[in-house]
Amino acid sequence: MSLFNELKQRNVFRVGIAYLVIGWLVLQVANTLVPILELPQSVSKFIFLILLLGFPIALIISWAFELTPEGIVKEIDVDRSVSTPQTTAKKLDIITLFAIACLVIFMWFDRIVSNGDQTTASNSNQVAFIESGSSYLLDAVKSVAVLPFVNMSPNAEHEYFSDGISEELLNVLVRIKDLQVASRTSAFSFKNKDVDIPTVAKALNVNHIVEGSVRRSGDQVRITAQLIDVKSDKHLWSETYTRKLEDVFAIQDEIAEAIANALQLTLLGEAAHTHSANIQAYDLYLLGRQQFHQRTPASLPKAIENFEQVIVLDPNFAPAYSGLADAYSLVYQYGDFDSATAITKAGENARKAIELNPDLAEAHASLGLHYLTKSDIKLARQSLQKAIELNPGYSMAYMWLGTSLESEPIKSLAAFRAAEKVDPLHPIILDNIGETLSKMGRFEEAHAHLLKTIQAHPQSTVLYTAIARLSYHRGNLADNYRYARQAVAVDATSPLALVQMSYAEMAFGNLEQAELWIQRLDDAAPNSQYYDKLRLDILLLQGDVKQAKVYAEKMYKNSNATDLPYFTLGYGRVLLMDNDFEKALELIGGLSTEMQMMKDFNIRVKTGQAYAYTQLEQDQLAKESAEQALDFVLDVRALGYDQPWLEELQAANLIILDRKDEALKILEHAYERGLRNRTLFSNLWGIEELLGDDPRYLAYTQRIDKDVEQQKIEINSQLENCAINKNQCALADIGDLP
Repeated sequence: MSLFNELKQRNVFRVGIAYLVIGWLVLQVANTLVPILELPQSVSKFIFLILLLGFPIALIISWAFELTPEGIVKEIDVDRSVSTPQTTAKKLDIITLFAIACLVIFMWFDRIVSNGDQTTASNSNQVAFIESGSSYLLDAVKSVAVLPFVNMSPNAEHEYFSDGISEELLNVLVRIKDLQVASRTSAFSFKNKDVDIPTVAKALNVNHIVEGSVRRSGDQVRITAQLIDVKSDKHLWSETYTRKLEDVFAIQDEIAEAIANALQLTLLGEAAHTHSANIQAYDLYLLGRQQFHQRTPASLPKAIENFEQVIVLDPNFAPAYSGLADAYSLVYQYGDFDSATAITKAGENARKAIELNPDLAEAHASLGLHYLTKSDIKLARQSLQKAIELNPGYSMAYMWLGTSLESEPIKSLAAFRAAEKVDPLHPIILDNIGETLSKMGRFEEAHAHLLKTIQAHPQSTVLYTAIARLSYHRGNLADNYRYARQAVAVDATSPLALVQMSYAEMAFGNLEQAELWIQRLDDAAPNSQYYDKLRLDILLLQGDVKQAKVYAEKMYKNSNATDLPYFTLGYGRVLLMDNDFEKALELIGGLSTEMQMMKDFNIRVKTGQAYAYTQLEQDQLAKESAEQALDFVLDVRALGYDQPWLEELQAANLIILDRKDEALKILEHAYERGLRNRTLFSNLWGIEELLGDDPRYLAYTQRIDKDVEQQKIEINSQLENCAINKNQCALADIGDLP
C-alpha cells in the first residue's frame, strides 16, 4: 500500500482537518476573551504556539493509534472485528462537522457583536446637545500629533518661537479633511520629557507624529520637520528649510502640505492662515499664546499686554482679538483684575474678532466664554456650538460648552468627555471632569481621576484646589486642608489657593487663621472677586450677623448684572438669619424666575422663601414653596446632581412640611456621605431654628462636631511635628505660616 493510501487508511488526513478546524475555533474564542478578561496579548500568542506544536503530535498519534470503543489503542493492537478505520472516520467526520458548525455560529455572532460595538463606539464618539439638535463626530481614520519643536537657537528665550511654529503648524493641519489632530495642550504636555514615540502616540491616541527643531539666528531661521508612522516606526517624510524669518509662514504651509500628501489626504480648500503678515506682530502673538496657556496670575496680564501690542501692529489680525478676549475672561478669575473691566473688554474683543473673521471658530468660542462670565447661558451655548460646527477639533469650545451646562451634570460631563477626546491631557479639561464627577456624587471615581491628573500635572494649583473641594464634600476635612496647602505651595499668590486655604481653616473653626489667609488674599489680589464672599462667610461664622448684614447689603448694591442674582440671594439669606423675614421675601421672591436655567439655584430660592413664610406664620405659602423646592430637588437629581448639600436642602423643606422623621433619615444619609459643614449651612436654611431641640438632631450634630474635632486634632498634630522638624513634615511646605 502506498504512503498516501496508508495515511488515508489510518485517518491521518481526517485528524489533521479536524485539528485545524478545532484549533481555529479555539483561537477565535481566545482572541475574543483575552481583551474582555483584560489578559495580556501574550496569552493569545501562547495558545497559538501550543496549537502549532500540537499539530505534528496529533498527526503522529493518528498514525500510531486508533480510536476504538475501548479507547485509544495502538494501531497494531486493534481488533478489526470490533473497530474499523471506517467507523473511526465517521466519528472524526461528525466531530469535524460539529466544530465547523460551532465556528460558523461563533463567527456570525462575533460579527453582529462587533458591528454593535462599532455602532456603540460611533455613538459614544459623538456628543449631541438638545439645544442645537446637532452632533459632532470626533473620530477620524488618520490622526497626528505635532510635538513641540526643539529650540536649537543660541538664545534660550526664543523657545516661545519654536513652540509657536509647532502650534501654527497644528492650526494648519486642523484644516485637513479627515485628519484628527491632537490638541496643543496635550501634545505639549510631553515637552522636555524623555518619553518614546509609541508611548506619546498611545497617550494622545494618534497614529502619526510630527516632530522637529527650530534654529533662529538674526533674520535667518532653520526648521527641520519629520513625519513618523507610529505603527511601522518609519519616517514617511522629512525636510529641512533654511529661509529668512519673513518666509516662516510659507514654511509652515509647505510642511502642512507635505504631511497631507504623505498621509494621502486633501486640504479643505485653501488653508486658513492664522498668522499675521507682520513678522513682529506674529512674534508677539506667539509669546502671548504661550503666556495665556500658562494661566497663572502673573502670565495672564502679560498675555493681555502682548496681544494688545499685536493689535497695534496689525489691527486686522482676528486671532489676536480672540486671544485678548480669552485672556480678559480668565484674568480676574485666576489673578488680580477688576472683573467689570475684564468682562467688558472680553466682549468687545470677541466681537471684533468675529467681525474680522466670521469663520474663525476661536472667535465664536471667545464670545461664548464671555457670555459665560456674564451668566448668559443661552447665548453662551449658541456661540460655543457655532465654534464647534466651524472647528470640531477645538477642545476649548467643548470645555466651555460643558461649563455652560454645569447645572446639568450629565450633559456637562458628556461635553467635557468630548473635550477630553480632542485634548486628552489638558489639565483644565481633566479638572472639569473630576469636579463634575464630584457634583454627581461619584466621589471615589472623581478622587481617583484627580489624583491621576495631579501625577501628570504636579504644578497645577487648579487641580489641588479641585481635589481639596472634593475632599470637603466627602467629609474629609483633613485632606481638604492638606490639598489646600499643596495649592499654596505651588503658587502662594494664587487667589484660588488662598481662598481654598481660608475655607479649610473655617471648616475647622480656626477663624483667626482664616482671617490671616483672607488678608493674604487681599494683599496678593486686592481686586479679587472672591474677597467679598470670604469676608461675608467669616462674619457669619463669627456670629456677627449685624455686620454681615451691612456687608451683604453693600455687596448687593455694588454688584454687576452678572453677580446680582447671587448677591441678592446672599443678602436675602443674611436677612433670614437676622429675622428680617419680610425684607428677605421681598428680595428672594424677585429671583423666582430669574435663573430658570439654574434649577439648583432655584432650590435655594424656594427654600429661603419657605423658611421665611414659616417664620411669618404663613403656613400655606410656606408649604407651597417647600413643595416647589422639593420638585426642584427631583429635577436637579434627574440632571445628575447628587451631593450631600442637596440632601440637607431636601431635609430643610421636609421639616417645613412637618415630615421630620424623613428629614432626619435624609440628614443621617447626608452625614454618611460626607456632610460636615453644620454651623454655617444649617443656620442659613433654618434647620437649627426648626429642629434644634429634637434629641435625634442633637445626637446628629454632636456626631458631626466630634468627627470634625478628631480631624482637627490630626492636622494640629502634624503641624506641631512640622514646627519641630520641617524635614519630616507630612504637610506641604508653604513657608512662613500666617
